[in-house]
Amino acid sequence: MAVGCAPSGDSYVLPSLAAATVVEDEGFRAVNLGPHTPLETLATGVSAFKASLVWICFTSVDRARRGVRREILKLAARFSRVGAVLVVGGRQVDRLTPSHEKGVSVGHPMAELRAVARGLVLSGNAARGAEGSRA
Repeated sequence: MAVGCAPSGDSYVLPSLAAATVVEDEGFRAVNLGPHTPLETLATGVSAFKASLVWICFTSVDRARRGVRREILKLAARFSRVGAVLVVGGRQVDRLTPSHEKGVSVGHPMAELRAVARGLVLSGNAARGAEGSRA
């Protein structure tokens, strides 16, 4: 399972829809929570669906400027504890600069999201689900 969204304040539909399509193409069942999704709702979805892959698409300039970096790092730590990998991407992801942080993968092009998804499938982490791969 994979779960993802565009965060609150980000009205762009297409990037998260494209991310869902990419991870489905790699063998995941994807739940796209769509635009304007509070990050706590995303966390609830990860738990409910026992997701092993999570994406957040940042396209809106306003959302990227609001200091969301701290929220991303908290989510990454939370997801890591249950064996889920967080990938952040989108046009404004460089403003968040989480690329050197533990537990956060930055997928500038969708090809990087695809590579993370493929790696999870090949390693067996996608099949085990969030319960079976605790960090």
